[in-house]
Amino acid sequence: MKHLIAKLLYAFSFSLLLILPVSAFSQEPQQEFQQEPAPEEKAKTKRTQKDTTYKINYKAIFDKAEAYMMDENYEKALPYYDSLIAFNYKNGSWNFKLGLCYLNSASEYSKSIVYLESAVATASVNTKDNSFKEDKAPFISFLYLGEAYHRNFRFDDAIEAYRKFMPFIIKNKFYITYVDYKIQTCKYAKELTANPVNMLIKNLGAEINSPYADYSPVLSADESFLFYTSRRPENIGGKTDDDGKYFEDIYVSYRMEDETGWQPAKNVGAPINTSGHEATIGTSVDGQILFIYKDDEDSGSIYITSFQGDNWSVPEKVKGDVNSKYWETHATLSADGNTLYFVSNRPGGFGGRDIYRCKKLPTGEWSKAMNLGPNINSPYEEDSPFLQPGSNSLYFSSRGHKGIGGFDIFHSNFMDTGIYGGWSEPVNMGYPVNTTGDDLFFVPTIDKKRAYYSSASTGGYGDNDIYMLTFPEREESKLTVLRGNIVDDFGKVPPGASITILDANTDDMVGNYLPNPQTGRYLFILPHSKTYKITYTADGFHAVTNKHKVDPGKEYMETEMVFILKDVRLERKELGTIGVYGTVTNKSNKIVKNVTINVVDNSSGKSAGTFKSAVNGEYTFVLKRGQNYNLSYESEGYLMYSENVNMPKDNSYASVEKNVALQPIAGGSTIVLKNLFFDSNKSKIKKESTVELDKVTKFLKGRPDINIEVAGYTDNKGDDKSNIKLSNARAKAVMEYLVKKGTAKTRISSKGYGKENPVASNDTDEGRQMNRRVELKIK
Repeated sequence: MKHLIAKLLYAFSFSLLLILPVSAFSQEPQQEFQQEPAPEEKAKTKRTQKDTTYKINYKAIFDKAEAYMMDENYEKALPYYDSLIAFNYKNGSWNFKLGLCYLNSASEYSKSIVYLESAVATASVNTKDNSFKEDKAPFISFLYLGEAYHRNFRFDDAIEAYRKFMPFIIKNKFYITYVDYKIQTCKYAKELTANPVNMLIKNLGAEINSPYADYSPVLSADESFLFYTSRRPENIGGKTDDDGKYFEDIYVSYRMEDETGWQPAKNVGAPINTSGHEATIGTSVDGQILFIYKDDEDSGSIYITSFQGDNWSVPEKVKGDVNSKYWETHATLSADGNTLYFVSNRPGGFGGRDIYRCKKLPTGEWSKAMNLGPNINSPYEEDSPFLQPGSNSLYFSSRGHKGIGGFDIFHSNFMDTGIYGGWSEPVNMGYPVNTTGDDLFFVPTIDKKRAYYSSASTGGYGDNDIYMLTFPEREESKLTVLRGNIVDDFGKVPPGASITILDANTDDMVGNYLPNPQTGRYLFILPHSKTYKITYTADGFHAVTNKHKVDPGKEYMETEMVFILKDVRLERKELGTIGVYGTVTNKSNKIVKNVTINVVDNSSGKSAGTFKSAVNGEYTFVLKRGQNYNLSYESEGYLMYSENVNMPKDNSYASVEKNVALQPIAGGSTIVLKNLFFDSNKSKIKKESTVELDKVTKFLKGRPDINIEVAGYTDNKGDDKSNIKLSNARAKAVMEYLVKKGTAKTRISSKGYGKENPVASNDTDEGRQMNRRVELKIK
C-alpha cells in the first residue's frame, strides 16, 4: 500500500518502460554545482582500499541492489551500485542505475550527472535491464541525463541531451510530445531564473524541523498553530516503508505568546495518528477542522477531524462525492466553509490528477463534484490546491502549465460563473518560489506577504524542512482577522452558539460561523472598508448584535499581526429582562475605547451595574424590566452622555440597540440631560432627577477649568412668552441645584430659550418631547 508522499513522488512514471521519476518536494534556489569525481577515479581509490584476502560476490551485490531498486528504495540501493562501480567503472548499466539513485536523492541529486554522462556513452536500444552481465545503458539514459542537467539548472546542456534522445523515439508520439514539452520548459526556466522574484527565505528552526522529512504545512488563518507531516523514528507504530522511509505522522506546533517563534512541535497522537500513514492536507481558517490523507484499501482518501475542546475527534472519511474508489490526495476549504476543493484521479478529467470542487448543500451534505476545467487542469498532473481565505485566489501545483520543471506553483483567480467556474489563466509564481524540482504544498498567509512551504535546500536540518518565504515588494491584502471567544456569565460556552455576519448597508449575508463547542473560540476574516452587522447567538441567551467597520490599517503587518480581539459574553434570556447593546463612537464616527457605562435606578438611586465597552467600542449588558434607568457613558476627554431607558414590567425578554456618539470637551459642545424630570408646565425638579444632576456635579468637580451655561428649551406649543418663562425657570432650577451641591456661582449661568433651536420636528409627540430639554453648554 502506497502512502501519500510516495505516490506524489512516483506517480508521473512513464508507461512504456519501467523507469522511475525524480524525487519530489525539493524547492531550493540555484546552487553551485559540485562535481562528483569521475567513476574511474572513485574506482581506483576503492580498489586500493578493498580487502583482497577473499573474493567479493558481485553478483550477490547486484541482486541486492536490484531488489532495493524494485522497491524504489534508492537510498539503500545506492551503496550497492556504488560498490559495483568500484568493481567496474565502465559498466554503463550500473552507471545508469547509480545515476538514478542520486537523481532521486533529496539533496545529492547533483552527483547524478557524472554517472549518467558515463552511461550515455554506452547507450543502446538493445539492453537487458535486470541482467548482471549487461554492461550497456538503456537509450533512455539520455532523457535522464537531460533531467539531471535540468534539475541542476544547466538548461542548455539539458536541451542538448533531450535532443540526443529524439532519434531513439522518432516513432513514439508520447515521448516526442513529452521531450518537446521538456525543451520548452528549459527555455522558459532560463527566462524566469534570469528575473528572480525578490523574496527572503527563513528556516522555521529546530522546534519544527528534524533530521528527517518535514513537509506539507497547514496553518490557521491567524498563524497561531501549525500542522505538518513528518517521517520520524518515533512515529506511531515505528514502521518503515519498503523504500526505508519512516511512516508519516502529523505534528503540531503553537506560536509563542510573544509571536517571535514556534514552540517545540509535538506528535498530535491518537486518534489522528495511527500505526498507518497520516498526512496533513488542509484545515479550516480557524484551525478547528483538519483534513488529513489516509491510505484506504490501496487507494487514497480524504478524512476530516474536528477539535473538541482539548481533543480531536476520530477522523471520518469525508462523505458525498468527495471520495471515490480512486485516489484523492489533497483538500482546501473556503473561508465560509461552504466549498471544498480537492484532488482526484477519477475518470473523466483532463489527465492525471485534477482539481475538483464540491458545494455544501442545505442538508449539510456535499454536492456532486465539479471539475475546475481546462484553465486549471492540464493533460498532466495537478495537486495541493490552496484557496486564499477572504479572496478568490486559488494556489495549486501543476506539471502541465508553463513552468520551470517538475511541479510548479501557480495561482488563478475566480472571475465569473460558467461551466468551469470562470478561472483565469494560471500565473507562474516565479523563481525562486518555483525551482527545477517539485514544488508543492505552498500556503500563503492572509496578507499574501508571506508563505509557508517545504524544501530540501542545503543547509537545513536534513531531508525536507519547512520554510517561510517573505515577499517585501508584494502589496498586502486588505483583510482583517477577527477572533475571540463566546462565553456566558459563568465563563462557560453557551449551547448552540453561532455567529451571523451581514453587510450593514445591504443586509446581504457575508457568512455564518460556529465557534468551537468546547472552548467557544471563533475566527473569521472580513474585507476592509465595509461595515458589518455581527450577531452572536446561543440557545437560551440574549443575542448580541454589533455594527463593526473594518478600517484600513487593521490588516496583517509585515512584522506584526494585528487582530481585533473580541470576547463576547452572552447573558441568559430570563423572563422579565431586556438586553442592551451598541457601539460608542465620537462625532466623527471613530471608536471610543474603554468607555464606562454606569446604570442607576432613577427611582431608588441605587446602582444597577457598571459596565465597560470593549476596545472596539462595543458593549452589552442585561437589565431587569419594570424600572426606569439612568445610563451614563463616560470617557476621559469627552463630555458625559446620558440616556434614559424606561422598561415597563413585562414577563418576556427582548433586546434594544443604543449606539452612542460622545462629544470631546471643547467650547460650544453640549450635554443633554435626558434623565431630568419636571412636572407638566412646572419648574420644580423631581426626585428622580437627582441621579443625573449628581453625576453632573461630580463631572464639574473633576474639571474646575470648565464653565457652563444651563440652557432651557421647550417645544412650540403655547405662546412664546410662556415658553421663555418656563424654560428660564427650569434652567435656573438646575443651576441652583448645582450651586447648592458645591459648584461655584462664577462658573455657571442659566438662560431660557423657549422654542428656539429644536433638535427634532415639533409635528410629533416624540419630536416635541426631545425639544423639551435642558442642556449644559461648555463656554
